[in-house]
Amino acid sequence: MKLVFTPNPEYIHKVLVVAHESGVVDRLEFERTRPFDSEKIWEFHPMGKVPALVMDNGEALYGGIVICEYIDSLSNSGQRVFPSDKARWPALRQVSLGDGMFDATTLLRVEGWRK
Repeated sequence: MKLVFTPNPEYIHKVLVVAHESGVVDRLEFERTRPFDSEKIWEFHPMGKVPALVMDNGEALYGGIVICEYIDSLSNSGQRVFPSDKARWPALRQVSLGDGMFDATTLLRVEGWRK
């Protein structure tokens, strides 16, 4: 699997946490790309964002939560990060809230780079 990311590691940190916790981080290949001036990102994500994960079959997944869920499904540790019982929905709600907070603060930072 190939994880496509930018020099800003904040975009992939939750993916890396899930990969470590799931015991599959050693299966990841990392492809660094540059934001704003790279056509490479568009090959893997139709909105030109990171992270993107190219699965072993060549198909791409994008969006942090989708990538995290996929990596968690590959867990070889016997322990899953995402619960499968009724605790799943509060956990996913917390992920969504965290993503929204991260997006809001990161957008301010990224816009500052454009000046």
